[in-house]
Amino acid sequence: MDSDFFDSTSSDLARPTQAAALAEAEQKMLSSCITNHAVSKYSKVENALKYHLSCRGKRVRGQIALDSAHALKIPNQSGILIAAICELLHNASLVHDDIQDKDTLRRGVQSVWLKYGEDIAICLGDLMISASYRLVAELMEVQPSPQIIKKTHQAILTTIYGQGGDLASHVSKMSLFDYCELAAAKSGPLIGLPVELALLTAGIADESKFIQRAARDLGVAYQLFDDLKDWQTLRRTKKNGSRELNAVLIVSSDILRKKGFDAVKILAKEKITDAITNARQIPNGAGRPLIALANKLSSLFSNY
Repeated sequence: MDSDFFDSTSSDLARPTQAAALAEAEQKMLSSCITNHAVSKYSKVENALKYHLSCRGKRVRGQIALDSAHALKIPNQSGILIAAICELLHNASLVHDDIQDKDTLRRGVQSVWLKYGEDIAICLGDLMISASYRLVAELMEVQPSPQIIKKTHQAILTTIYGQGGDLASHVSKMSLFDYCELAAAKSGPLIGLPVELALLTAGIADESKFIQRAARDLGVAYQLFDDLKDWQTLRRTKKNGSRELNAVLIVSSDILRKKGFDAVKILAKEKITDAITNARQIPNGAGRPLIALANKLSSLFSNY
């Protein structure tokens, strides 16, 4: 996913409680990445880590994790671990994405690669992915399910292939269907992973079908909004050539020039409706954070 986007999700947790839990998750993110090894003094990776995490985003995936954990009545510490795992993976994707897109700003400040160099940024992204598995090991001390590792890997795998497709999308024409598939793969898995891990930790049978459908549709709707927002900026500034806009520019003749922006909004709202329908099928109210996210995105489209 290219950016942190949503302001918040509605929560069953009181906000001060959730704020404290998110702060603890952020501390776990930091501590899982830091080494006391003497070699650390020769590296800028720790400085880059602290810099990136200090420029905090909305922590949407962390909020989803905490809300799902609360709904499922699993231990608070397990929810915090799931939040830290998913946020580490998301932030790793942001650091690597900025390198690939040559984006110079992230959350209003210099991107890690621009401030510390591409080599350090690559190392930082790799470190956060590795650290997420360190926390997966802690989670499995509570619920020793091999599915926790498998689901985490599957989310990373799908996201990487989605990003790989996005990077290659400038070389060939893409249908609207292919665009949606790419957007779902790139943005959906790390939205659904917090709910999947929460259900597994609660010992509930695999409900991935509904989670993944809801997350994929949310990923498409998000990507449509984010890309079209950038596309309109591109038109206003009369700039061309930004790789991050390729997916929209490739299909613009199909969904923009012929059908117009309203048609894109209709498509996005259909995806949001489908996401809500599937999220409601997730047991024990664990899908409510995804519904809240869908409603937030719907309001953003309505006001855009």
